[in-house]
Formats: sequence, structure tokens, C-alpha cells
Amino acid sequence: PAGTRRTQCHVAGPAGDAPKDETPENRPVAKRWRMLGNSAAIALVAAVFALAAGIPYAVLVARTDLPLRGVFGTLYGAPLVLPPLLVGLAWTYIPFLAPPSVTAAPEPSVWDGPLGILRAGTMFALCYFPLVVLFTTRAVRRVPAPLEDAARLAGGPWRARTRVTLPLAAPTI
Repeated sequence: PAGTRRTQCHVAGPAGDAPKDETPENRPVAKRWRMLGNSAAIALVAAVFALAAGIPYAVLVARTDLPLRGVFGTLYGAPLVLPPLLVGLAWTYIPFLAPPSVTAAPEPSVWDGPLGILRAGTMFALCYFPLVVLFTTRAVRRVPAPLEDAARLAGGPWRARTRVTLPLAAPTI
């Protein structure tokens, strides 16, 4: 219909057949499910990486006396103010995240599948890491210091963090 925009890409058919036009409307159901699975896998990788990096970072900023704690407490938000274009460009300049030179290959490459999911998940984790730090820092600062001090005296700093601070902050994280 006139006035509608259709996204088309040419995909090689089975066994070297002539390319067929594929639009979102006529995409095979199996391919749709595979794309949904890839999206879910990327989201899971990004969430795990962002939590794994953000929680320790936030605890260090909120509950330690690091020399440059104020600087680290401010710099973590830098990815939130970067335009998405710069994040996309970073994808091409970071060596282990660089995509292949050919973006439309007729066959799967080593950059597809698990490695592609890991690359995309890492990039999303770097983008959303500040959100984890923001919420975790606020949650850790709300844990009463006397309670944490008592736990530190009774069991040491590691045990105080793992048995008192993080469990009390967990609902917000």
C-alpha cells in the first residue's frame, strides 16, 4: 500500500536458489523464534555482566574509603550521557567486539551464534552498568552503618558484606 514503509532484505534461498524477498510479515516462524531466543540470550548476558560488575563497584564506592572514591562515584554515569551513535561506533573500534568486515554474509560466520550474543551482551552490559551502580549504591547507603559495624566486629568485613549489607540491600538491587 502507498505510504507504508517495508523493510526488505535479500536472503539466499536453500541450495543456492534465487534470493527471495523477506519482510517481517512473511518471515518464517522458526526464524522469528530464533530471533526472539537470541534477544533473550543477549538480555540475559547483559544483565549478568552488568550485575557482576556493578554490584562490587557500588559497594566499593558506597562503603569503602578509597582515595578517589568521589571521582569513581561520579564517573560511572558517563555511559548514560553518551549518544547511542558513540556506543555503536565503540562496537567497531574495541578489538574483541569488532564485527566482521562483511556485514551480509551468505553463510553463518564465527561472529554469529554464541560469540555474537556474547559481544552484544557485553556492549549492552557496558551501557547499563551505571543503572546497576546507581540503584545498588543507594541501597547499600540505606543499610544502617551501626548494624554493619556490629557484623564486621562479629564476623569480619567479608562476612558483614555478604551476610548483612547485601541481603539488606538485595530488594532494591
